Amino acid sequence: MKISEYQSKVGYSHEQSGYLRSNANPDAFGASVAKATEKLGETSAWFTNTMLNLYKDIQEMQGRELANYIDSLERTDLQDPEHGYYSKLGKDAMTNPDDPNSGASGVMNSLTEKINQKQKELGLTWGQGQRIAESVKASKLNMIYKGVAAHELKQTQSWALSTLEESQNDAINKGITHRDNEEDIALALGNGRSAIISQARVLHWDNDTTRIQLAKFASQFHSGVLNAYLQDGSLKASEYYEAHKGELMPDAQARYLGAVKDNELRYTARSVSERLYSLYADNPAGAYAEIDKIQNEKERNAIESRMDALFSKKERIERQVQDKLMDDMWNKVSTKLQNGEVPSEDDIPIGLDGKNWYNAKRAIDQIATKGDIDTNNEAYTELYEMSVTDAQRFANINLTQYRAELSNADYKAFQKRQIDIKNMTPTQLSDEDTVIKNGLKSLGYSYNKKGELETAPMGDHTEKKSKAFINSANAYVRELELKKGKHLTAGEMKDALQEFSHDYAYKDKKGKASDLYIEGMNKQVGFMRNVINDFQAAAKAKGSALTDEEKYKIVAERVSKTAQEDNKDLSQNVLPRQAQKGDTWHGHTITSVYGPRKAPKPGASTNHKGVDLSYKNNEPFEAFVAGKVVKKAFDKNGYGNYVDIQDANGTIHRYGHANSISVNVGQKVEVGQRLGRAGATGTATGPHLHYETIVNGVSVNPIKSNNDNRIANNGKGWAF
Repeated sequence: MKISEYQSKVGYSHEQSGYLRSNANPDAFGASVAKATEKLGETSAWFTNTMLNLYKDIQEMQGRELANYIDSLERTDLQDPEHGYYSKLGKDAMTNPDDPNSGASGVMNSLTEKINQKQKELGLTWGQGQRIAESVKASKLNMIYKGVAAHELKQTQSWALSTLEESQNDAINKGITHRDNEEDIALALGNGRSAIISQARVLHWDNDTTRIQLAKFASQFHSGVLNAYLQDGSLKASEYYEAHKGELMPDAQARYLGAVKDNELRYTARSVSERLYSLYADNPAGAYAEIDKIQNEKERNAIESRMDALFSKKERIERQVQDKLMDDMWNKVSTKLQNGEVPSEDDIPIGLDGKNWYNAKRAIDQIATKGDIDTNNEAYTELYEMSVTDAQRFANINLTQYRAELSNADYKAFQKRQIDIKNMTPTQLSDEDTVIKNGLKSLGYSYNKKGELETAPMGDHTEKKSKAFINSANAYVRELELKKGKHLTAGEMKDALQEFSHDYAYKDKKGKASDLYIEGMNKQVGFMRNVINDFQAAAKAKGSALTDEEKYKIVAERVSKTAQEDNKDLSQNVLPRQAQKGDTWHGHTITSVYGPRKAPKPGASTNHKGVDLSYKNNEPFEAFVAGKVVKKAFDKNGYGNYVDIQDANGTIHRYGHANSISVNVGQKVEVGQRLGRAGATGTATGPHLHYETIVNGVSVNPIKSNNDNRIANNGKGWAF
């Protein structure tokens, strides 16, 4: 084609170039056009690829934006601690069939709707963009669905379990409330079982799990009803147990078997004791005598315990009534005296018992004639000795019972004494106190210029010993003050600590005393006080000072005993000292030892032939030795009710002043077997047990010691 023709064809003309002016042949021109066209095609392809890659990058970026959006939805719609789905618990997290927006399905629908809307906004709705969006959604939503579904399952199970527990508790409570109606009990039990079966489907339990849960519930249900019957003290507990024990778990079955038996025992004890109380309200000894006839020991003890409570309550009420009557009388007498009036027998209230009435009449007669009461020396002495030897007991007694036996000044003095003792704080010593330092110096310790105890040169052992001394000296002084009910004066403190350190300082030949002291002080507060008492008693019994070896033996015995073993020692072993009033023997306090004494009341012996032990009124007493009952009698002016037991060696063991004796002549008894009940029959100042041992017709000291109980030269008795 010619150029002119080309220009005419395309309607375009241009200035001739050199190339037009050249003498190119047609083949050369065609090659150029082809080459230009090829370059143009390459450029177009490059542009197309560039645009496609750019579009792909944009779509991938939008895909990442969609992924980030889904992550943000997870944080706001799921993980938010206040409003997120994961914050919903129990039933709130479960799917409600009537609410399409509830539970896991509702959350997923909401998330999907929001994500689809975002997808449209990003233009990821066709082609490659859609494929990227669907891939992102599939990955993200799959993970989200797993978490949401797991949360709903967990909360569904939690709700099901709590609902089940609530249903079971409701069934048990209904069974307890309606325990007297068998139909209601059966209905409540059935409702509880139905709840388990229903929730088992929700919880996906297998048959074995469901069966186990049903068995546990039945055991819990019957246990609840049984507990209610037991609290009622009703004998229906026994009937219910027998009817349903097969439905109880093995441990519950064993537990309630014992509880039911105990309930039956309590029921019997209550009914029997109340019946006896109604018959013997004014004769406790008679009631206890009837109890002693019961052969079953467990039943007897239960009834006795119940009877103790009834009589204790009666005594407490009577004592309160008597104290109130006496208080009212003294208030009335005091008012009369303030008004210048003279009290008379008419001021004695009706209802006082014999002892209080006698004391009240005596006191009013003396006030009317003398203006004051003559103090009863025995009452005064009793109170005074109690205040200086057992101050804490004195501080807590009711002084009203002594009011008619004390002058006005003495009564007020004892009242003040009680207040002072209650308000007293015992002295607490320190290693800087002079008395402590002097005590330690007597043991060979020294102090430096700063006043500090020097222990380093003597070793750690000596330091421990010094600390033990200081601690025990503190305890010694504190207990001494509490016992006396007053602070020690400087002189008394010095004397006490000198005595303490003197006895602490002795050395046995093997040098073991220090180790024993430290061990003993670690075991028992007041250890050294007890040791010193032991030393004094043993020296008194010996009639001369103790050797270091004798002291060491006493300390060793004191260290080796617990408090209980110490009590037993008096009854089972030979003592290194003479028994004293206040010691414990066979578990009871000695109130009067063997030998010469001041008669506690007119008619009582001045040469005591046995040992008196503190017992409560009607408290059971047991045989101290095995033997045969050879005598059972009543001595009005002496032993009262008493029983003689002869042991295998022929020694007679006599128990006196009993309210009742529960064994018979000819009967064999063992150690610890009950013989009767203590009282105050015969000549006695109050309830106690008199125990006496008789060898060849002569009374001997029941408590043997190394230096006492020696057979007299004539062989007919034991010297005290």
